[in-house]
Amino acid sequence: MQVSPGRVLLIGNFLSGSIGTRGVCEELAGRLTASGWSVLTTSSKPGRAARLADMLATVWTRRRDYDVAHIDVYSGAAFFWAESVAFALRRLSKPYVLTLHGGALPDFARQWPARTRHLLQSAAAVTAPSGSTSASSPTPSTSRATPSVSVPDPPRG
Repeated sequence: MQVSPGRVLLIGNFLSGSIGTRGVCEELAGRLTASGWSVLTTSSKPGRAARLADMLATVWTRRRDYDVAHIDVYSGAAFFWAESVAFALRRLSKPYVLTLHGGALPDFARQWPARTRHLLQSAAAVTAPSGSTSASSPTPSTSRATPSVSVPDPPRG
C-alpha cells in the first residue's frame, strides 16, 4: 500500500547531537523527508523533564503543522512520556501511531496491564520493529482491535 506524503510529527529522542548515537526516530525522519513528507520532530532536549516539556509544547504549539503523529514507546519512565503525549494528542483529536521498542515492554505490560492496554488501544495503529518486540505481545488480549504490524529491520549496508 502506497501512502501519499503528508505532514507528520515524530515524537521520540532526537539526541544524536548531544549523545552521538543516532536513534531509530532520526532514521525514520530522514527517510520520510526523502520520500516527500513534511516532518516535524521533538525532542532533542538533553534532560528528561525538559524533553517531556518540549514534546508536550510541540504537540500543542505546532498542532496546525501536522496531520498525524508518531510516538516511540519504551518501558519505564519513558512509557509515561508516551502516555502524556498520547493524552495531549487525543485532546487535539490528532491520530497517532505507536512504535514499540525494547525487550522490556512485555514485562512492563505484565506489571501495568491496564496502562499498557489503554495506550495501545488509543492508537490508530501500533508497529514494532522485528527483533524489538512483537506488536501483539506487550498487552493482554483486548476487546477493541488496534491495527498492528511488525516492521522488518531495514537492510544494513
